[in-house]
Amino acid sequence: MFGPVKLHLKAGREDSILRGHPWVFSGSLAAHVDAFPEGAWAVVCDAQGRPLASGYLCHGSIAVRLLVFGPTSSDPETAIEEQVKKALQLRLSLGFRLSAESAVRLVNGEGDGLPGVIADWYGGFLVVQLHVRALRAYQELLQKIFFRVLGEGLKKILFRDTWNYPSAETDFSNEKPTFLEIRENGLRFTVKPGSGQKTGFYLDQRNNRLLCRQLAAGRRVLNLFSFTGGFTLNALAGGAQEAVSVDSSGEALSILQNHLKINNLEKKTHRAYCADIFKWIANFPETFDVVICDPPSLARSAQARHTAIQAYKRLNEQVLQKVEPGGLLFTFSCTAVVSVEHFEGALRAAAISAGRRVYILKQLDPDLDHPWAMAHPEGRYLKGFLLHVE
Repeated sequence: MFGPVKLHLKAGREDSILRGHPWVFSGSLAAHVDAFPEGAWAVVCDAQGRPLASGYLCHGSIAVRLLVFGPTSSDPETAIEEQVKKALQLRLSLGFRLSAESAVRLVNGEGDGLPGVIADWYGGFLVVQLHVRALRAYQELLQKIFFRVLGEGLKKILFRDTWNYPSAETDFSNEKPTFLEIRENGLRFTVKPGSGQKTGFYLDQRNNRLLCRQLAAGRRVLNLFSFTGGFTLNALAGGAQEAVSVDSSGEALSILQNHLKINNLEKKTHRAYCADIFKWIANFPETFDVVICDPPSLARSAQARHTAIQAYKRLNEQVLQKVEPGGLLFTFSCTAVVSVEHFEGALRAAAISAGRRVYILKQLDPDLDHPWAMAHPEGRYLKGFLLHVE
């Protein structure tokens, strides 16, 4: 860690900070910051030198990510610990518990006042994703704070970075975790923390998986991009007549098969296909009463936004052809640079091209442990719709 560094904004560039937006762009600063080391603690002042906010310095278009708003410049340790404590208290107040079988998003980046930091709890293991290279300077401090705040229930922390994804874990205990079991709404799942997609499991879809269970009785269900079967298991547990899972990962489908076994669902009618879904769906002849389409992110930068929107349009045009008349489609985008308005527009275009009349039943969002700041709409990465298809 370094600092504090005092930075000045250009005249008239303070409005976004006063509104609570946690990013300060390099073009808003009166001087370049590349001379300072990444991770340096920075106090951002207006053109007259009055302190407005504090955070850590980065090299790139986003020059400072803010943790503290107002004239008081806290030190990094105090600022980070305060935000971790607030994030924990929020989860506890919402009914989440950090137990030996629970899986909870503890810190959701800017949505919890800790830009670039994601922390997921898996039964005593904490997987911390660092989305910004500058946070390497705070890694040991983050470790100390998490152990201090979470206490004896925390067994181990695994750090991953996402700018080099997939990357090696930084392991402070010299002991790699194996699969452990978590429970979600009465279902059992095995997770290897810090491996595979996300931090090991798609925690953000918890409430949407439960909604799928509530609607699946007697219906044939197709789960595209199934991963280890969260939607599939919920559909079968809800009484689905049949479920079909498709994913490009044979390993994920093998884990899905084990999930069926440990939940006593292996006798239910289920088929799995290991395939590139973008190619598979064009040639598969069957249709279904419920379809889930939850692809990975299709763009990492604003420059690729248009390409991603067109990809969502083409994919959902094909997916709509797999929905029986009167059926349901759960469709999602987790591409942060594609807004909910962009995604809805892509779905509208897909429905027109597919020649289907489509009605929105519900807008789908992450569960309550994935907040995003109103001042930071960029943090709303997962968005979805439950559609009725005629």
